[in-house]
Amino acid sequence: MKIALKILPRTKPLRLLFCFGGGILLASILSVFSYYHYWYVTIKSVQETQLQIISETVPTKLSLLFINQQENQIQKLLNSTDGYIGLVITDCQKKEDNCPEEKITYRTNIDLGWQKNFQANNLEKYFFDIITNPPLLIESNKLTKVEILGQVYYIQSSPSG
Repeated sequence: MKIALKILPRTKPLRLLFCFGGGILLASILSVFSYYHYWYVTIKSVQETQLQIISETVPTKLSLLFINQQENQIQKLLNSTDGYIGLVITDCQKKEDNCPEEKITYRTNIDLGWQKNFQANNLEKYFFDIITNPPLLIESNKLTKVEILGQVYYIQSSPSG
């Protein structure tokens, strides 16, 4: 402490202010970099993994719920992403991504960013799976006629920033 008191009077105030301001500027730059790295790298990769898991399980589960006419369970499943990924179900009964006459029958009610990216009149730009009767994963080894019940679209939220 005594040494610091002896050095401080000899230090020019402008130099001390410059060092202090430089430290704050460097800490701010590192903080902003860390923030953007977190949102645009870490969260993006977590969302991609979550989307892959959802796209493997949701179509089969939805197919079973549609076949058993469990509407309250359908909505519960759509809200299970907590609004980070929006799930939108349409009545399109084709495998193609262009279905101009389709209507939205169900959608995720919770919004934590996915609705910013959602355009109901431009659904063909989103990744989708088909909902079938019988479910494709269950009956994949049998040659049966598959009825398409609809399509489920996946809309990701934007990282907040």
